[in-house]
Amino acid sequence: MPLVPGTEGGGAGFPFGKAEGIPGEVTPPNITPFALKDWTDEELIRAITRGVNKKGDTLFPIMPYHHYSKMTKNDILSIVAYIRSLKPIERTTAPRKLGIPMSMMGSLPDGNLDNNTMPDPSDKVQYGAYLVNAAVCSECHTPMGPQGPDRSKVFAGGFVFETPMFKVAVSNITPDTATGIGGWTEEMFLSKFKNNSSDEVVNKYPGRANTIMPWNMYGKMKEDDLKAIYAYLRTVKPIRNKVEKYPK
Repeated sequence: MPLVPGTEGGGAGFPFGKAEGIPGEVTPPNITPFALKDWTDEELIRAITRGVNKKGDTLFPIMPYHHYSKMTKNDILSIVAYIRSLKPIERTTAPRKLGIPMSMMGSLPDGNLDNNTMPDPSDKVQYGAYLVNAAVCSECHTPMGPQGPDRSKVFAGGFVFETPMFKVAVSNITPDTATGIGGWTEEMFLSKFKNNSSDEVVNKYPGRANTIMPWNMYGKMKEDDLKAIYAYLRTVKPIRNKVEKYPK
C-alpha cells in the first residue's frame, strides 16, 4: 500500500496463507479485462455474490461473497462496470493450494439480489451497517481463533497480519472506552481517516503507516458515509481487548 496506479486488479503479488488463517495458499487472481474477457456480467455477479466462478468451482471465502450477497443489485452492477473499466494487465497468478476440501468451508449464499434494499441514508445506523458489510470490516477487525474468526469478539481487533517486513495487528473498533473507540468523538473518527489517507502520512513510512487498512482509499469516502459508519460502530457490543499494533 498504496496501490501503484495502473496495477489495479492485476492480482496479488504474494499468496495468503497460514498467517491469515488459510489452510494452504490462495493468491487473489487477476480481475482486469485481460483475465475476464470471456466472462459475462452474469458470471461476474455469480462469482462476486455466490462464490462460484465461470468454471463452476467454489471460490475460497477470502473473497467475501457472503457479505457481497447482501448488497443491492445496483451496487454490484456498479462494481462489475468498474472492473470492466480497469486497464488490462497480462498476468496470471498461481492456482490455489488447499489442505482441505472446499466442502468444509460451509454453504454458499443463495439469496436474490433483487430482494436487497439500500437503507435510507437518513437512518445513519442502518445505512452505516450496510456500508460496514460492503467494506467487510468485520473480517479483518475480528480476532482469529483455533477454528477461524472468533465471532464472539466481532470488531474487537487483534487479528495479526504477517507481512514480509513486519507483523501488524488490527485495531479494536468496538465502543469499549478502554481498548476500543468508545472515547472517540465523531470528529476524531473522521480525522483519523482524513489524516491517515494524506500523502504525507501514507508516504512517511511506506507500507508501515498505510498497511493492511487501506486508509488512502477509505479516506476518500464521502464524509456522510464515514459518519454513518461511526454511528453504526457505536451500536455494536463493546469488547475489552487491548491490541498491540506491531507485535513482536
